[in-house]
Amino acid sequence: SHCQSCDRWSRERSPFRHQRPGRYFGGEGNNTLFGNGGNDRFYAGAGNDQIFGGSGNDRVQAGDGNNTVFGNGGNDIITTGVGNDRIFGGSGNDKFSSGAGNDVIYGNGGNDWFDAGTGHDRIFAGSGSDRFVLNAGEGQVDIFNYGVGDSFALNSGLSSDTISLQVRGGNTIISSGSDVLARLRGVQVSEITFA
Repeated sequence: SHCQSCDRWSRERSPFRHQRPGRYFGGEGNNTLFGNGGNDRFYAGAGNDQIFGGSGNDRVQAGDGNNTVFGNGGNDIITTGVGNDRIFGGSGNDKFSSGAGNDVIYGNGGNDWFDAGTGHDRIFAGSGSDRFVLNAGEGQVDIFNYGVGDSFALNSGLSSDTISLQVRGGNTIISSGSDVLARLRGVQVSEITFA
């Protein structure tokens, strides 16, 4: 016979239940949060969390910990805290802002915006026209798949007049004085675009 209590459990407790814009909260500990269609909001606390966005324009606020975040479709905004995070964008125009730690960010398709935090981060750009924020004194970021149409933004304390480029070992090193800001892996360029 049909189980009405099963339907009630599915609607009220299943992590897959929301088919419209929703909010998903994770407390302290290692949480797994799932979104579906719609413009969802994820708020994860401290812990090693896994967050799976859906097809909408999602906002993800991951707390401290070694998090894994999948933005999937839509124009997502993903922010992480302290920890060694792995972040995967989708086909949309995504915005990534990572905290302290050695993070790995995959932009995939779309015109993405990357602001890596303190630490030695790695960014794998996608097929769109991407923008990378350069920060002084926050560690080095390795950028892979840098190409035509990509550009840089300068955070406070930096000026285009102080930026220097040096080709070394098949890579392009971007520096400000003695501070190495970024390394363009496998790319040799003599100038970069600021936007």
